[in-house]
Amino acid sequence: MRITQNMMTQNAIHHLEINRERIADFQMQIASGKQYQVVSDNPSLATQAMLLRSQTGMIQTYLDIAQAADDWFAANELALSQLVNLGSRALTLGYNGVSDTQGEQERRTFADEVDALIRQAIDLGNSSHKDNYLFSGHRILTRPFTLLDPNTVVYNGDQEQIQVKTSPDTSTTLNIGGDVLKPFFEALIELRNALQSEPFDRARLINAVGELTTQLENLKTARSANGARQRQIRAQIDFLGQAQAELKALLSQKEDVNIAEAISMLRNQETTYQATLEVTRRAISVTSLFDLLR
Repeated sequence: MRITQNMMTQNAIHHLEINRERIADFQMQIASGKQYQVVSDNPSLATQAMLLRSQTGMIQTYLDIAQAADDWFAANELALSQLVNLGSRALTLGYNGVSDTQGEQERRTFADEVDALIRQAIDLGNSSHKDNYLFSGHRILTRPFTLLDPNTVVYNGDQEQIQVKTSPDTSTTLNIGGDVLKPFFEALIELRNALQSEPFDRARLINAVGELTTQLENLKTARSANGARQRQIRAQIDFLGQAQAELKALLSQKEDVNIAEAISMLRNQETTYQATLEVTRRAISVTSLFDLLR
């Protein structure tokens, strides 16, 4: 077969174009940090990367939910711990009032302090987190407790549980119901009234102290349950964080380019291109000289 000047020129140009395209590919990989720019560049890797990205997004969603739940549990803990401390102080006043060493004036002083504790307790029962009331059930925008008069506490929320999913198969309850706090408030009110009673009724005060003790234990149980849920959610956060890190590492393997390797390949390709360019130049030059001598 006769090799013509045009064939040699076109073949040389073709190989030079291939070399330039390879150089451009390596330059793009280094500039973008990615192994491919469009799905068609590497359909297999791109498909795997899209699946991993979808899984990463799902885990991030559950991680956001779990972190929000942890914040809610922390707000619960703050309010409940203060209520427990408040209840313990009220019990101390009740026990002091039962003692024979206390007179009517001292019991009135104790009653005044318990009255102040009642108002503090109602305020704590109306605690909110990010403008959402903690103890209103599903009615998170409704102020849960109202002190209608010195002896009447009204609960404005509902008894529904706020549940959130922290994984496809796991959910947790966020809230503590108003049915735990309202009896506690009522026990405080009865303790105050027993301290104020005229004539002094020791049996009534002893019963009030007993009821407050019971309700305080219920409050502590609710606090313990909240703490257990928070520990569970924090374990879930750790698990999700680890899973997300592993998925991101896999995604990086599928998408990100090895910069050092890409730079080395680019330099090799540039060297190849220069060599091809020089060989082609000489071949075309020699061929052209023979054509001129003919």
